[in-house]
Amino acid sequence: MKQDKVATEVKVTKDGMQITLEENGENVFFESGKAELSPRMDEILARITPTLRKLAKDGHDIVVEGHTDDVPIHNAHFSSNWELSTARATAVVHHMIQSLDMPPEHMAAIGYGQFHPLVANDTDEHRAKNRRVVFFVKNKPPNFDKGGKKVRPTSHEC
Repeated sequence: MKQDKVATEVKVTKDGMQITLEENGENVFFESGKAELSPRMDEILARITPTLRKLAKDGHDIVVEGHTDDVPIHNAHFSSNWELSTARATAVVHHMIQSLDMPPEHMAAIGYGQFHPLVANDTDEHRAKNRRVVFFVKNKPPNFDKGGKKVRPTSHEC
């Protein structure tokens, strides 16, 4: 990912795993003000999707989160960063389902706009850090039997 000028961070929480992809200085994922994937984003998704596909086929839900900086947007397609971030997350999900064989029943898209910044939006470098796509791999929900009792996980679910 470094050669693609993409910073990557993986964090495990009690709810699942977050894989954050940040642009490093240039518009690697999308052109400014647009939601169409760049060719470089297509390449990045082609590299990470096989692993995400295995997790989804094992029952994990994958939520794609879109984030923007706080530079106001208002164009013919989007009246806010919220709409732009949602459209970008949705474009990633559509591409992963239609072109990369992701199971749609385990995919979702969320747009946070500029409302979850990692750092202050006070420099170009910081704004670039806040423009990101996050893949949230949710922990599998517990299994319950017909009586409502929790079923012990099999060895491959631990």
